[in-house]
Amino acid sequence: MSLQPNAGSQGELSGLLAIRGYHLANGNAERTICLIPSSAHGTNAASAVLAGMKVVVVACDELGNVDLDDLRAKIAEHADSLAALMITYPSTHGVYEHEVGTICQAVHAAGGQVYVDGANLNALLGFARYGDFGGDVSHLNLHKTFCIPHGGGGPGVGPVAAKAHLAPFLPGHPLAQDEEHYLRGADGTADTVVHGGGPVSAAPYGSPGILPISWAYVRMMGAAGLKQATGAAVLAANYVAKGLEGAYPLLYSGENGLVAHECILDLRPLTAATGVTVDDVAKRLVDYGFHAPTMSFPVSGTLMVEPTESEDLGEIDRFHRGHDRDQGRSGCRRRRYLAGRRQPAAQRAAHGAVGDRGGVGARLRPRDRRLPAAQPHPRKILAAGPQDRQRLRRPEPGLRLPAPRGLRRLAASAAP
Repeated sequence: MSLQPNAGSQGELSGLLAIRGYHLANGNAERTICLIPSSAHGTNAASAVLAGMKVVVVACDELGNVDLDDLRAKIAEHADSLAALMITYPSTHGVYEHEVGTICQAVHAAGGQVYVDGANLNALLGFARYGDFGGDVSHLNLHKTFCIPHGGGGPGVGPVAAKAHLAPFLPGHPLAQDEEHYLRGADGTADTVVHGGGPVSAAPYGSPGILPISWAYVRMMGAAGLKQATGAAVLAANYVAKGLEGAYPLLYSGENGLVAHECILDLRPLTAATGVTVDDVAKRLVDYGFHAPTMSFPVSGTLMVEPTESEDLGEIDRFHRGHDRDQGRSGCRRRRYLAGRRQPAAQRAAHGAVGDRGGVGARLRPRDRRLPAAQPHPRKILAAGPQDRQRLRRPEPGLRLPAPRGLRRLAASAAP
């Protein structure tokens, strides 16, 4: 694992450079072809070109999956020069590639490596692992799956992880890492390997200042909470898709008409009939606190809607019903209205079943009296936005806050 990349796009570049270095080390300089499905993020092709590879596009079928016949034809055509396949799972079309294992096997049989774009790990975490179905290297989007800020010019972190045979070629830095380092296997033995990867950013360790956000998120959620967040993200996307499918047809869906972490709404018929554009609908969704939708990608005239794991299904339901009645309520009536929607305490503290001896899922509490005293925290949390659209939200699951009276006593005892 390397934490040096400052963004998911740099993570892609790092992974492809590792694949390129691996082929060069094995004397296969001619392996420069990178297969990329037409459903991929645009950064995939850019990263492949920056890594010195040539992009060959693989078609998708009418359901949004990779076209296996076209994939096999492209592999056969470029068998001697195939370097890698880049695939996003779940795909950017918002579907799970059911044949992803077969796809990875076909690439490996031709001598290529598989890069799995981890941009959509928020629809997989806790249920499956990229390496299990054939991935060799991946980057993770901390801004989507692990809670750091999204967009705005950074800083960002796009850590890249690889299997052991590619690890020596992950990013290094001449001023912070020796040429030789140790790779410790699952059996506990350590082998000396030569590090052949160059830096992808100026700082040896990328942007570590924001990593405590992801660390705290993982500690508070615990293994069970992270899995529950994945389920909530997929549930929210399907809730939106089913609620809006009568007005906005879905462009792609998997078995039983279900989607993964996002859904693509086909607004082209609506635009032709009424003049309502993807921009109009996107602005309305943002007004209701949704993750900013992607306009006209991957298909022009469509809208990609992606509720994140932190979305409140109550907010989604209020948007679906199309009323703003709560906005005119007094503060007192709003509090009574929201009080009935709070999550039960047993569900809020899902991580509490894990022991208190440290590790993932342990309760966060001072380890000794030298730590700073807890600071008062508002019991009501306001979502960002215009004053007349602020919405009260419950605390995140597992975050336990002291009562205000206890905080006052604590502050009084700490006073000189």
